[in-house]
Amino acid sequence: MRKRKQSDSNEKTYTKKVSTSEHLLEEWISHGSSSQLWSSTLKYLSDLLSEHNRTNDAIDAVQPLATPRTQVKLRTPVRRILTSTLPYGSGEMYYCQEPDQEGVNIVTFTHHNKSMIKAASLIKLIDKVMSADVTGSDGRDFATSFFLTYRNFTNPEMLLSMFVQRYELYKDDKKQVELMQNVLMLWWKVGYKVDWSSNSRMMNTLGRILNQIRSNGGLEYVKSFLVLIQKEVERSSKECEIDVDSILFNNSSVRLCESVLERESMLFNINPEHLARQITLVDSKLLQDIRHIELFNNQKAFNNLLDGLPCQGLNLKSTHILQILSRSIVLADWMASVIIAPLKVEVRSKRIKFFVQLILTLIEMKNIQSAFTLGQVLLRSSIMNLKVTYRTLSHQEYKLIEDVKRFCRSIEQEERASVIIPLLDHDHKANNVVGPCIPHIQPLIKRISLIDEAFLSRVKVDQELLIHWDKYVKISQIINSIILYQENCDYPFEWNESIQSKLLKSFSYRQPETVLIKWSMN
Repeated sequence: MRKRKQSDSNEKTYTKKVSTSEHLLEEWISHGSSSQLWSSTLKYLSDLLSEHNRTNDAIDAVQPLATPRTQVKLRTPVRRILTSTLPYGSGEMYYCQEPDQEGVNIVTFTHHNKSMIKAASLIKLIDKVMSADVTGSDGRDFATSFFLTYRNFTNPEMLLSMFVQRYELYKDDKKQVELMQNVLMLWWKVGYKVDWSSNSRMMNTLGRILNQIRSNGGLEYVKSFLVLIQKEVERSSKECEIDVDSILFNNSSVRLCESVLERESMLFNINPEHLARQITLVDSKLLQDIRHIELFNNQKAFNNLLDGLPCQGLNLKSTHILQILSRSIVLADWMASVIIAPLKVEVRSKRIKFFVQLILTLIEMKNIQSAFTLGQVLLRSSIMNLKVTYRTLSHQEYKLIEDVKRFCRSIEQEERASVIIPLLDHDHKANNVVGPCIPHIQPLIKRISLIDEAFLSRVKVDQELLIHWDKYVKISQIINSIILYQENCDYPFEWNESIQSKLLKSFSYRQPETVLIKWSMN
């Protein structure tokens, strides 16, 4: 009798928790899937899972994630067969059993007796990724490269919808199911940073996948996946260690150049390590947003940069590349202006120490782009040619400056990234300035740009659907070196969209006429 009462009590408690989960999801949807409500929903589901981790019923609480507006049936396995068309609007069904047709939907080449993908249609490429063995180095590198660049070709909702269809077709093949589950886990670890928050369609599809895996006997896998979600929720909910609102961004309008320099000087109150971390996060976000068509449309402009010619002919519709160009120039401008601004040698020396520490931290974080940009500005500043500048620096600090010099020289020799560009050639009185113009990344853009139209004309497939995969390997390697994960790094990287936005604004609030600062090259 006592056991029966206890069982009834557990059933009531469980039913109440499921209804609470439904309420959270309904509230989340009605409020436009705000990230705060979504975080609380995920945390609730993860807590519920850990509390009932010994029973299969606990996973049923995830059911509202897949169908938030339907009634949850407890202890009822859920398995849906996806019969709708793909979400990108083509009306074409995804048949993963489509054979490889050389020159039609896939182009391969042989390297070291291994067949490598050179180009493929989107559906065929995704199919190859989902069947890759990511436990091995080759399969993992291939899938990781795709997940670091796939937003150039498709969206996460479409990717996961195709995963659902492929999983439904191969649900009875244990080997294929295991491969797909490993690929899904890798996708979350590599690609979630811009996908997972405030995206109801994607998360509903992910919930449908988890329910299919659970109903197919993958309870332990779903538990592990929800633990990853819970960790990310807890990590993203941590508050910043400093008052960023008062330092990085000020809502008051800028009227005078002196007030601009004063606001820029406030950034010195931030720990260089923390500032380097946020700059790195901004860089990774900007790099991920570059689309392949932007690279194709700007081949001539990048060739000019590599040949030391003025940066002319940039396509104005290439918004993401222009953002990187603008941010690099304004970042260099900020550094040059705040070094020159103070009249006291002691203040200049203190700021030089700050920038040296910032540059070396960026190098440790493998953010070569920003480290090289700031290093070039520091070493080319006229102040660095004055003996009085080094008077207050210790021998150890002088050695650190020499380390920065060696780093910049190595990058110049390796990538020919140091380019002098007359950005102010319309003003005859203006001196040439250093235009970083995507240092270190710009030669790679030339290498990874889409191959010539003559090759495209020989391939019997729509040019927009053909992805030249080998051309994206280099860019994925650079992005991978910038996107660092907390478990692989001593620095606590916290992905905070608000901080990134404010940091970007702090480097872009100048008036148009004061965007560029002139400094001596001698």
